[in-house]
Amino acid sequence: MKKAIKILKRWHYTIGAILLVVGFILLRVFLYTQAKRILPEIQVVVPGVSEFYLPQPGKYTIFYEYESIIGEKIYSTGESLPEMVVRLQSKQDYRKIDLSKPSRAKKYKIRGRSGVSVLEFKVKDSGNYLLFTEYRYGAGYPELVFAISKFKRLRIILKGVGIYLATLIIAGILMLRSFSQGEASKQKVSN
Repeated sequence: MKKAIKILKRWHYTIGAILLVVGFILLRVFLYTQAKRILPEIQVVVPGVSEFYLPQPGKYTIFYEYESIIGEKIYSTGESLPEMVVRLQSKQDYRKIDLSKPSRAKKYKIRGRSGVSVLEFKVKDSGNYLLFTEYRYGAGYPELVFAISKFKRLRIILKGVGIYLATLIIAGILMLRSFSQGEASKQKVSN
């Protein structure tokens, strides 16, 4: 009986250790597959007038993508953004949308694209919008890329951590269970 409990105890620890490794691998795979969801889907080349569609109302962030890829073209324009005049309006009713500085800095560097938040705005309706951009001091600067999205990084990271915590809890339960079974068998043998 004592030998069977020792074997069971080892198996619980082994399975628990395997679950810890599997949980870490699941976390990595989840974050890798979700990386594409972190990247802004809307990209526009500035300066000029750009039209884009916002699928839902809410808060959006405009990022300056200093490393970017659009189609076959690669952009690498340096991290400092030249001074620009930026305006946004609804295409449906030409209503001006207020732009503000980001409440906190947001950055990403994924799959050949790097960006930093420069402006935020809220829209009440889904639909087409027009972005007007020009350099403050005239021409002479290169084309840049702005990217627009709802920033989802925190939500995705929290889901990934939740997956990892679930595997940690299961592994912990297995290990504690085998420990408590071992302790119970020791008490039976001593009595």
